[in-house]
Amino acid sequence: LAESNLPVKPDKFVWKVLKEPERFSRRFEFDERRRLIDFVNEILEFEDELKHHANITISHKFVDIEVNTKTIESITNLDQEYVRAVDQIFTDVSHYGYKDDRR
Repeated sequence: LAESNLPVKPDKFVWKVLKEPERFSRRFEFDERRRLIDFVNEILEFEDELKHHANITISHKFVDIEVNTKTIESITNLDQEYVRAVDQIFTDVSHYGYKDDRR
């Protein structure tokens, strides 16, 4: 498929490790608002199940996520599990089918 035909743009960024405090960070970009909304809703449900929450910032067509274990201000195995799950949610949402172009 040509890039312009994809509902979600290919990854421009991967998870980065930022310092002070140490944390994972990634930006996700969406061409369709409904995919962004579904992505965020799926993440919120996952966070509640995992009982581990990230800082999520939504700006027009971008979702920025930063996650670490706040009690020690560092990355742990739980954060690694979190980013793997969010990557899977992103992949899943990119394949959602919608009946019409409006929401």
